[in-house]
Amino acid sequence: SSPSRPKAKVIGAGFSGMLEAYFLVKKGYSVSIFERASEPGGLIQTHKQPKGDTETAANGFINTGLLQKIADEIGIELVSASRIARKNRFLWNSRPEKWPLTLIETLGFGLKIALAKLTQSLAPQALETLHDWGVRNLGRAATQKLLSPGILGIYASTPEELSATLILGRFFEQPKNKLPKPRLRGTVAPKGGMGEWFSALKRYLLTHEVEFITSACP
Repeated sequence: SSPSRPKAKVIGAGFSGMLEAYFLVKKGYSVSIFERASEPGGLIQTHKQPKGDTETAANGFINTGLLQKIADEIGIELVSASRIARKNRFLWNSRPEKWPLTLIETLGFGLKIALAKLTQSLAPQALETLHDWGVRNLGRAATQKLLSPGILGIYASTPEELSATLILGRFFEQPKNKLPKPRLRGTVAPKGGMGEWFSALKRYLLTHEVEFITSACP
């Protein structure tokens, strides 16, 4: 790599780490990624099975113009979730449930959301954890039964450990460069499974001289 380029180290080759490396490359950095596992993806892996692929964590993304742009650039074909998959989504608390809130909790959740929108308080506050943001805007039951299992499946961390600003802040910012709408709306996934996202992104990064170091972390 060119010695004149600024250098950056990324710890972990999961979803966030790989995207961070992608954006650093776009800004002209020489990037090294440190990952203990032999392949990227973290908890998100696709296992090929005789009766169909199985996913170890997240099975799709909510599509955006930016996600579509990255997929096109790294050579990924995105497909929509099938009707069967949309009808059979579950959240795991003590057991798999399509909607884990009771009627009273659902009403409270709806009122909390309505009040937050009315008072324009949905945006994260400074130094607020994702858990505190959830309790403030969604209610305690919805935070425990909806937000926590969903976030754990994506980030492998609890809402108490995550910054609300880092996770949600981008949804409340005005985009500097407006991207075109994605070709597919809603939940999408790479045609070959979520693992394909990381394989394609790794190939892209390798062509841009990104170094993958799997033996140890600095």
